[in-house]
Amino acid sequence: MTDVDAGLNFYSQCQYLNFGEKIGEALVLAVGDHSQMTAPFSHRMGYKKRDHQRQTREIRRFMKAARKFNMLN
Repeated sequence: MTDVDAGLNFYSQCQYLNFGEKIGEALVLAVGDHSQMTAPFSHRMGYKKRDHQRQTREIRRFMKAARKFNMLN
């Protein structure tokens, strides 16, 4: 509760950086430190999905061009 009270005091003084640090410390005490764990849905999954979609589009373009080439020969 000390961190929460200090955080609220910082918030009332418009010291938002200190407010965030104190509330963050209170959350770590409340739920535990999970900073070293990997999240089940991390931002990296979005990159992987986009990369997969890009590769799929490239494969489709290649296959379309290959079919077209075979039709012309």
